[in-house]
Parts: sequence; structure tokens; C-alpha cells
Amino acid sequence: MRAIKQANGLTTTQLRAGRAYRIPVRAAAPPSTPVVVPLRMLPPSTPAALASVAWPTPTSLDADRLEMLAENPALIAPMFFIF
Repeated sequence: MRAIKQANGLTTTQLRAGRAYRIPVRAAAPPSTPVVVPLRMLPPSTPAALASVAWPTPTSLDADRLEMLAENPALIAPMFFIF
């Protein structure tokens, strides 16, 4: 409070609305250095536990969806929008 009063030539702690005041700082902020994110290192090979799993592919996921739509055509209507 004392530093703000001194920087602005104030004799009391009362502030007025709409007036700009100087707020002194003790030291300048240190210059910012850019953040360097290291490249992600991938494992040299896929672990056997992960390699043995039959992971779904986008093609297989689309096939499942198309099969579901073929079984129930009523699901197709909400996919289309009329402008």
C-alpha cells in the first residue's frame, strides 16, 4: 500500500473510480523462453500382448454399422437432414 501511495503521490488510501493508478513492481519479469516439447519416442517393437489382439479397423467398424442399418432401415432416416 505504501509503494502504491508513493508512486501515485497519494496522501490517503482512498482511490477514485475512473482514475488510473500506477502499481509498482519489485523487479521486471524474466524473459520468457520458448517451451520445447521433445519428440515422442515410440517403442522399438509392439509388445506381444498388444500384437495378439484383433483390433477393430475403420473398415470393420463401418461394416458393423452398415450391417446394423441393413437390419433396421428405420435408423437411416435420422442420418439425413433436409434443408
